[in-house]
Amino acid sequence: MDPLCQGLTLSHAGHAGAMALLREAHARSLELHDERGVLMSAAALVLTSHTVGNFRDMAEMLKHVAALKQPAPALRAPDDELLGRTALLIGQLYVDLDDPDTDANVARLLALLEQPGGLDVNLRLAAARILLYFVEPRELRELGLRVNALVLPHLTDNALQPHRHGQWLLRWRSCAGYAKDPLQEAAATESARALAERHGLRDVRFTLAFDEVGHSLNGGDLRRAEAALADAEALVDPGSLRELMLLDVTRMRVALIKGQVDDALFRAVRARKLAVELQCPGPMLGAYIVNEASVRLLLNDGVGARRQMEEAIPLLPPGFAQEVREMIAAMLASEALDREDPRGREMMALVWAGLRERQFYDSFDGHPAFKARICMQALAQRIEVEFVTSVIRKCGLAPPANAPETWPWRLRVYALGRFEVQRDGVPLTAEGKGQRKPMELLRALIAHGATSRERGLPTGELIDLLWPDLEADAPKASFDMTLMRLRKLLQVDGALTLAEGRLWLDPALVWCDVTAFERDCHALTALPEAPGKEAELSAAARRLRLRRDLRLFGSTSVEGWATLARERLATRFANAITAYGCHLEEQAAWIAAIALYGHGATEDPLAEPFYRGLMRSHLALDQPAAAMRSFQRCRELLANVLGVPPSRETLALLARIPQA
Repeated sequence: MDPLCQGLTLSHAGHAGAMALLREAHARSLELHDERGVLMSAAALVLTSHTVGNFRDMAEMLKHVAALKQPAPALRAPDDELLGRTALLIGQLYVDLDDPDTDANVARLLALLEQPGGLDVNLRLAAARILLYFVEPRELRELGLRVNALVLPHLTDNALQPHRHGQWLLRWRSCAGYAKDPLQEAAATESARALAERHGLRDVRFTLAFDEVGHSLNGGDLRRAEAALADAEALVDPGSLRELMLLDVTRMRVALIKGQVDDALFRAVRARKLAVELQCPGPMLGAYIVNEASVRLLLNDGVGARRQMEEAIPLLPPGFAQEVREMIAAMLASEALDREDPRGREMMALVWAGLRERQFYDSFDGHPAFKARICMQALAQRIEVEFVTSVIRKCGLAPPANAPETWPWRLRVYALGRFEVQRDGVPLTAEGKGQRKPMELLRALIAHGATSRERGLPTGELIDLLWPDLEADAPKASFDMTLMRLRKLLQVDGALTLAEGRLWLDPALVWCDVTAFERDCHALTALPEAPGKEAELSAAARRLRLRRDLRLFGSTSVEGWATLARERLATRFANAITAYGCHLEEQAAWIAAIALYGHGATEDPLAEPFYRGLMRSHLALDQPAAAMRSFQRCRELLANVLGVPPSRETLALLARIPQA
């Protein structure tokens, strides 16, 4: 067998020696002035380079492949033309992006693939795989479905090499994933996994593990992502710069999730350098530059991030270049909203209008935390709510730590001023004796703040709260039955987590107004730890002022353990109002202080510190009459409800009020 045939056979099998044999075949063909041999060996080198991700010398090989564009190319056999045109399409997709003959080349490839027989099955799948790179990657358009239909009858051909089969499956699953078609994606994944196990395809197993990291990170499952990353690291070929480059990108994403931004930047920079060393074509190199830019964004280097993104735009195909321009616009809009720039909403609305018009779901796909952030900002501004919600759900985005009520939560629990549970925005009806205890269990979790793993409530404590009088062995059985009924009532898998003897509500699935309230109170109380965050503090105070009833579970009588929780929340509220009110006074923000203290006095009419804050603020604005009214209201309430006079501190402020 001549070196070209041997090299191509090894290429179909994924053998490491393919490139050396194909280079030998190419050199021999040049010496012999073998026109067909030069073209075919160059095409085989291009195809193999693309598969292994090493693009060195590809540009030189593509010069020989370009002979196919001549009126009378030196090819006669269908297999030769199929290989040559496949290599030509690789060049058109990665190097010569503006080639006007691309559509004609694709049409000819399809015509060749439509031949029921007479083609090498391995070349057939190689060509089909490259055609999927031409397909609009965001949807399964007609062309993608057509290519898949042309491939399916040949997947059982005994001559088909497992490696070539596996490479096809990996590309098809990726295409289905971009199209948000989970059924086809899952089917291709399982087929690829079974094939890899059956034939020991290390590279396919590596890619599956690598992709699993991405899926898990997009869904916010860090533990699963780290397990998949360990699998990928165990499978990596240390001699493959491409795989090392992919691992660096994956480690970068994991580091970002864990808040290790400096390490993430190190990984991103190294991945870009490896892409340069592999001589990756413009579109691929541009993607690695965008990756690095996105990390710089998270390091608050907005200028550096945008500079790199702008550097990448000329390297990218039109669709991706437009995506990067939209990313730059989204970054600018997000920054504007953060600093409360009045233009921020309009800027963000323009970004999302463009994404919705194109039904584009993949901006910042490699950085789900930032993607979730701009989704959250859009929802807070009531921008393209329906489309933003569909992006969150289709992409499986985990909510940011401070995601508001407007996020499309599976469950919302309202416990301040009432008790209501909503699933996907629809209130649940919990009627009947059989549902009383499950809802009491949910109330106990809310009252004790068991809304995260860190704050999970011990099951023993729950049993003591809810079944204090039962026999020694009966409470555990009662707890298990009640938990089962509550899960059945909520109908959201994973909403309730029981692990290591503790039970909690999953914060990625359940929003609770009590948790949001406590978070705002903490933000306002921890002022020394939050310099330069005036906008966030102002927003937290505004949310507190919008709450009209802070009594846990409303005005109804509650259990003893709920009474203690009510008192705890009231204390947190008082501390937050007092701390932030003093901060506003230090800033001479008297109008804002009056609004804050006024809300505090409405919620807790017997809290003297709030009236003193009102008196100080009115005096600072030279409003003695208003200051006197605040004192009089305080004195009357204390006398009528508690039968006590105002404190010395309050009377001292009274003495400062000028007499008319």
